[in-house]
Amino acid sequence: DLSLLKVRFPPGRRTPPHDHGTWATILVFSGTEKNTLYRADGEGLRRV
Repeated sequence: DLSLLKVRFPPGRRTPPHDHGTWATILVFSGTEKNTLYRADGEGLRRV
């Protein structure tokens, strides 16, 4: 299966750490995207 989503976020929009449950490819048409990666350990999430 393949799903394609077109979304638009306003500048400065933040989302909490989350898991897509699968792989993802992100394409930015204009502007920038900044990602912070986290890894779960026995005490919660830590930045990678």
